[in-house]
Amino acid sequence: MDEDLLIAYGSEGLIETFSILLLLSLVGVLVVVRRNFEGSFFVESLALFTLLSAAAVMLLLLATNLAAAD
Repeated sequence: MDEDLLIAYGSEGLIETFSILLLLSLVGVLVVVRRNFEGSFFVESLALFTLLSAAAVMLLLLATNLAAAD
């Protein structure tokens, strides 16, 4: 198979989805920080994990698209 599966199945929609997820995660992290870390540790760590995971996946998808464009 010559093509990457993400490109073959249209990764543009996935990039948009993870961009929205990243934006929502950023908003969640800002809400947690604004409350001066009064929330539970689980909520704070879950928000940070979601933020970092979405950023990592989005960067991988962007790198895949850039590599395919060349």
